[in-house]
Amino acid sequence: MADEATPAVPSYRLEDFLETQRATPALRVPFGDDGEAIIVEAPVLWTDEIHAHMITGNIRAGLVAMNGTDRWERFEAAGGSWRIVNALYDKAKGATPLGE
Repeated sequence: MADEATPAVPSYRLEDFLETQRATPALRVPFGDDGEAIIVEAPVLWTDEIHAHMITGNIRAGLVAMNGTDRWERFEAAGGSWRIVNALYDKAKGATPLGE
């Protein structure tokens, strides 16, 4: 326990933090007529596999790992690509490209 002389230490409940991160993806790219979308999760939620793909420049593999092969293939069939997702991410975030 902290006494009165100890400054307050920020405290975050893990479940609340994760819920907030999951509720607000970094990017959502709807496609098709049914509202299906490619989602780019907040980087803090990336698995080690996704992170490894992204930092080595294999953006497509990272996006497939996030969204599943079937959804990704439907996105590509609709004219989408990892380059489009990357450009939209840059535009939305005004930040560095995915994986950098």
